[in-house]
Amino acid sequence: MSSLVVDIDSKVYGNGTCAISGLHITAKQGEFVAIVGPSGTGKTTLLNIIAGIDKQFIGNMKFGESNTNKNISFMFQDSRLLPWLSVQKNIEIVLDRHDRNSVEKQSRIAELLQKVGLEGIAKSYPNQLSGGMKRRVSMVRAFVNQPQLLLMDEPFQSLDAPTAFELRTMLLELWQETKCTVILVTHSLREALTMADRVVFLSNCPANVILDYDIELPRPRQLEDNTVTLLHTNLLMQYPQILSGSLFSDSLLDKETEQSE
Repeated sequence: MSSLVVDIDSKVYGNGTCAISGLHITAKQGEFVAIVGPSGTGKTTLLNIIAGIDKQFIGNMKFGESNTNKNISFMFQDSRLLPWLSVQKNIEIVLDRHDRNSVEKQSRIAELLQKVGLEGIAKSYPNQLSGGMKRRVSMVRAFVNQPQLLLMDEPFQSLDAPTAFELRTMLLELWQETKCTVILVTHSLREALTMADRVVFLSNCPANVILDYDIELPRPRQLEDNTVTLLHTNLLMQYPQILSGSLFSDSLLDKETEQSE
C-alpha cells in the first residue's frame, strides 16, 4: 500500500515570507483527505509541493516506497483546457506519447466521458462547452491515467449548486472505483465533511496542522444531510475560530492569559 507522508520544516517565498513551518500530513492509499484553512495560508503551495511542482522547501515528501512521485493527477480551480484543442486532445495531453493511440487508453477515455455524461463530445472544443462540462472534462483528464494520488485545488469553486452537486457525486464514484488517494483543498467546511474521510485544519501563515479530524459519518453523505449539519455545527461550537486558523476563541485566549499572569 502506498502512503503519503509530507514533512515540511520550512517553505519560504522569494520575498522572505515563511508560508509553511513545521507541517506534517499523512494519508493512506485510498484515503480521502480534505485540507481547510484561512485564505493565504499556503494551501495551494502545499499542493504544489506534494505534486513536485515546487521543490524549493526544506523537508521531505514521500509517496509510496520512494521520493519520486509518479502517477499523480491535479485538478485546479479552473478547467485549464487549451482552447485550440478538442476535448479528446485536451484529455490525451496528459498521456505518454506512445499511449495516445493505444486501444486501451482510447477505450478508457470513451468510458470516462460516458460516466460523466459527456459521450459524443470528444471532437468538440472548449468554447462549445458550459462551465460544468469543462470541469467534467478536467475530471476525465485527471482519472484517465488511473492515478494513485489525486490533488484537487478547490475544483468546485464558482459552480452553481446543482452542477457542483453533480460533480461531487461523479468524483466520489470515480474515487471509489479507482481507490486513489485524494487530497482536496476547499474553503467549505461543509464540503469537506461531506466528501472526506479526514479533515486537516491549517493555521494562519506560516501554515501548520492545528487539528486532524476523523469523520465517522457513514457514506453516502449529502451537503444538506442532518448528520453533516449537526457535525458542522458541533465543530464550530467546539472550535469557534478553527476556520480562521486557530483552535481557540479570543475569550479563551484572554482567560488563559489571565491565568498565566
